[in-house]
Amino acid sequence: MANAKPATLVSMVENKIPRTDDNENKNVQLEEYLTVCHDKFPTCVELRFFKLGSANAWLFCVVFIAATNSTLPSQRIKRIDLNHVFQKYLHILCSHQESSSAAVNEMEVTSNDLSTPLSRKGFAVSDILQRMVSIVSHPDSPLPHGLEFNDIGHLAVLSRGLACYLASVLDKNQLTKLANRTTIDTNTWLSKIFRYEKGALYFHEEAGDGLIKVGRLTLLTKCPKFQSEGFHALYARPPVIYISSAAPASLGKYLCSQLGLPYSCLSIVPCVASSSTFDETMDLASLERSLNEDVACGKTPLLLIAYGGTPMCGQNDNTSYLRELCDKYNLWLHLEGNGLALLALEKPPASYEACRKATSITLRLSDWFNWPGVSYCTLYRSSDSDACNIAGMTNSETLMKLHGLSLWISMQYLGQDAMAKMVNFGTELAQQLIHRLDLMKDVTRLQQENSVNPVVVFRYKPNSKSNESNHNLSTPPDDLSSTVKKDSVEETNSGIVTTVSNLVLDSYNKLLLYHLSQSVRSMHIELIELSKDGYWLKFDPIKTAIKYKTTQDDVDEFISCLRDEITVMNVTINSKSEFETAIKSNKRLKLAEVHQVTGLGAVQFVPEYLVHDDIDTVKLTDRKRSALKKVNRLLAETLEEQDKALFALVTTTDDYPCVAVGMISQPEKIPNIIDTIIQKASELDDNSQLLEEMSELIKKSIAATQETLKQEAEDYFWEEGVYRQVPLISTVMNWWSPPTKTAIPGRTLNLSKGTVESTEPTYELKMQVQQSFDDDNSS
Repeated sequence: MANAKPATLVSMVENKIPRTDDNENKNVQLEEYLTVCHDKFPTCVELRFFKLGSANAWLFCVVFIAATNSTLPSQRIKRIDLNHVFQKYLHILCSHQESSSAAVNEMEVTSNDLSTPLSRKGFAVSDILQRMVSIVSHPDSPLPHGLEFNDIGHLAVLSRGLACYLASVLDKNQLTKLANRTTIDTNTWLSKIFRYEKGALYFHEEAGDGLIKVGRLTLLTKCPKFQSEGFHALYARPPVIYISSAAPASLGKYLCSQLGLPYSCLSIVPCVASSSTFDETMDLASLERSLNEDVACGKTPLLLIAYGGTPMCGQNDNTSYLRELCDKYNLWLHLEGNGLALLALEKPPASYEACRKATSITLRLSDWFNWPGVSYCTLYRSSDSDACNIAGMTNSETLMKLHGLSLWISMQYLGQDAMAKMVNFGTELAQQLIHRLDLMKDVTRLQQENSVNPVVVFRYKPNSKSNESNHNLSTPPDDLSSTVKKDSVEETNSGIVTTVSNLVLDSYNKLLLYHLSQSVRSMHIELIELSKDGYWLKFDPIKTAIKYKTTQDDVDEFISCLRDEITVMNVTINSKSEFETAIKSNKRLKLAEVHQVTGLGAVQFVPEYLVHDDIDTVKLTDRKRSALKKVNRLLAETLEEQDKALFALVTTTDDYPCVAVGMISQPEKIPNIIDTIIQKASELDDNSQLLEEMSELIKKSIAATQETLKQEAEDYFWEEGVYRQVPLISTVMNWWSPPTKTAIPGRTLNLSKGTVESTEPTYELKMQVQQSFDDDNSS
């Protein structure tokens, strides 16, 4: 039974389910699919083999029956408990079994760097799965967060396998009919949802493949002889590809290498230069100037790559003006970015309306709706069908592999309204966070002026709203969220009087991200580095909210944790000067210079023998340097073991160990911290001094003993005479006149007295004890 074909198994399951029109029993039928499969395949090994050995047929037949059974209405398909089915699949796939077979042990390798030799006989599927689990997980670790899909995520994964199964069992006519239908339907639905009129659809597996195909299409359209003559057709009027500097650094070169163009065809358009805020939008004046210069030089403007949501901060290029420039210079406009998801809203923001006028757009549906395995989509407009075919934009190969089936099934399951609600929910989360952050005194938020931006970029900066109008912060636009209230700025009364450098702020923001990620795991926050402003925190709910199941309560919890962390940071920064003053007033402690420390600072303990030395200017001997490093390393390790949250071992700029003191919630703790450091350091210093003295004593005693033994050996040599040292003569001398039985006594070091003594009393005592023991035994 385990080797039965999937189609046969589907028929078996269908025959086991009674046909009825009763609505109450229909849901029961769907829920009994899993039970039927269990009845047919009761053993665990057969179940595993059936699922993976037959192209996941056990799981896929559950979905396939529901989709093809004419007696069940399509709207009832969503009642299938896909979550239950897939979780059982994950349980078998990812859980460790207590009993491991000998085959699994045979498959084990001793090093992760070595490849596993392929067996001649093969292994059971259960053993292969067991080994796979041992590679990617730990017996005590939970399932990865990314595997915890909702129903639509499970359906996307299952339909991906279903596409592979159908592509292998359907004949060419059936496959062509199904592929054309899924492509036409998906094209129509996406064009309607994203308001992209008269567009064609191209499926691709890699995110950048759509842009590559667009580049080939533009080359064939603007340079018809390129297909036959190659770059010689472009020599007279070389093409130019304009790309925003906000794009990933490797994107332009990768595109040129795929199109067979030299890097000289690239023209990087700079972003808007602003001294007050970070702006990733394209500098339109610079772009127009470059276009005029290139046209005057006889070059051919080919393609413009802009963003509806830049990769770093999610800012939107002025696509309305870009469309006018492209029409003027006959330039193809291609848009990328997660902000394009806003086109699915019932009323898209006005600043994104012009995005639908682009010549082509790439949609990352798998990221926006958490559809794993769903292909990327590029919508484009072109009237040259021959060029589209040559460029590979008609999915002639991918159609036959049913790459669009997963998207076709997922969109029908979810529906247009649900897709719009998911995008709208992401924007609501962004606006909720924006509203709460703008009320916090010590948080600055970066946002593009006069434009909607669903990406929230912020950082901790003390007193960022106290002495300035915060010109780079803008009130959330009314067309995206009408629930934001214009409340007054929240007064946290941090009272920061110390100037904090950007380097220190970067350290604090890194630490802030770590603490917040541990406290609120469902709020996925990224750390980004802006070119001139250092590190910032980024929240992109369009991309992460569905995947990590973020809710509005999570945002509230995040704000609460953020407020607590900021309070501790403010107290720490305020107390830093007091801490430094206390350190400077103690001759046994010294402030240490370190690269980056988030907290009160770094402290170095000065041993007693270096108190009167200036260790910054005096060149220490190797012995003193080693002792200084040793005692500070021991001090840091001891304190870190006592309180890991407060103390840590770090290294100074001149490579000396020291103690880093972390953040505090109450300034009253500083005297206790100083006392703790001095107490532990004094104990270590006393022990170190004792060991040093004992070491010197032992060295001197050993040297003195060696001299004494040497002198006694010389005296004994002269006492015996020279003749007794000659080999042959010494034998006669020892026979004629036996030497006295006197030997050089040994020496022992008495650590309690610090003296070197003879070993004769020790041997005499040992002989007495031995004699007494023998007498007792004899009696």
